[in-house]
Amino acid sequence: MAQLRRRKQFIIYRSVKTVDDKQVYYNGHTTDQMHFLDDSQGRTVEVATWYFQYLILEKAQKALYPAAFSLKRYWEFLEQNDMRWDEMPYDKSQRPTYAYHRSLKRQLHRGEIKKSTASAYMRGVIQFYKYVMSEGLVSFSEDCMPFRAYQTKVPARSGAVFQIFTTDLRFHGFQSSEPQLAAMGEETQRAFEQELKRQPPVFRMLCELATRAGLRISEATSLTLSAVKTARQSAVRPDHVKINIGPEFGMKTKFSKSREVEVPRDLFSAIQRYITSEAFLELKHKLKDNAKHIPVFITKRGTRYNQHTLYAHWYKFKAKLASLFKLGFNVRFHDLRATFALNFMKSDELNGLGEEHKASYLQRLLGHSSGFTTFIYTLLINNDLLKAKNNERKEQLMDELCGGMRIRNAW
Repeated sequence: MAQLRRRKQFIIYRSVKTVDDKQVYYNGHTTDQMHFLDDSQGRTVEVATWYFQYLILEKAQKALYPAAFSLKRYWEFLEQNDMRWDEMPYDKSQRPTYAYHRSLKRQLHRGEIKKSTASAYMRGVIQFYKYVMSEGLVSFSEDCMPFRAYQTKVPARSGAVFQIFTTDLRFHGFQSSEPQLAAMGEETQRAFEQELKRQPPVFRMLCELATRAGLRISEATSLTLSAVKTARQSAVRPDHVKINIGPEFGMKTKFSKSREVEVPRDLFSAIQRYITSEAFLELKHKLKDNAKHIPVFITKRGTRYNQHTLYAHWYKFKAKLASLFKLGFNVRFHDLRATFALNFMKSDELNGLGEEHKASYLQRLLGHSSGFTTFIYTLLINNDLLKAKNNERKEQLMDELCGGMRIRNAW
């Protein structure tokens, strides 16, 4: 089975020249993200090494693991089915990329993976083939390509029509069972905030890290003192503090990506007061593991706060709020992150950047590698911010927010 190896402090040389019949490497770049893909025989896959170096040097990709893992998964599929990555038979159904697509689709229908995950895996394979073809590392005839790329038009709710570049390896016709994002409306938010003030400090801070800083549940619960120590003033938002999060700080982020997030100063001050309190110091003393990175949130039993612990408190909290609304309180914890995105786009704080740049700023805060994902969040403003605007303004705003991102990032 294919395996990934990661090398820290690895030097990638951009150039090589021959001096006195010897090859001399220079213009080196040191990275902690370099990965190597080994096949089932333990041999390093050279084309994968070149691709990973390209992503680091040319694409300036800070977190290589998602792309590396996607390629590793594809390589496992190739080995299991006795296929070669560089052979594309005339019969499209026999080509490895289409066979892999069918395999992912079967897993989707069985509920083994989500549509977003399958799309990420397939996108990683497509990007790999784009690289090897553009670099001339492999050549395919027009009738035997690994995928077919084309342009298509996609209508938006506002009436605007976007033209995007895509391929025939998307999962058309598959109805995802994933719940749709649902940001809280203004009335719901007010009730939520009022009730949250009456909750224990730890639960309150965890919820606010989602609603006011856009952290995922895994990121909020795994916040560490190491990450908190990276705090510095945000140059763009004076009333916010910028901190680094990621595996290097002992935090669980999606696809092990590292990024910067911005926490409101008053929330960050509350976290600082908490981690210097006597109550926290007692919990820290009870902590049962000796990990390098000390968590901010520790249970009374002396264990790390995790998603299951938070969900237990969240469902009790939802039950309290449900009585305030005729239709109950049907908000998931992940919807708090969607609420953050909605509030960010509605605020006047960064309007000076222009709406498209504001959406790009939000993309970085949320940790989306694709602007299309952020596009889904920005659609949430349609029924709120845009309902009082005319259709012409809706079309203009949707084009500014998402048109460029969709064209650049769609696959």
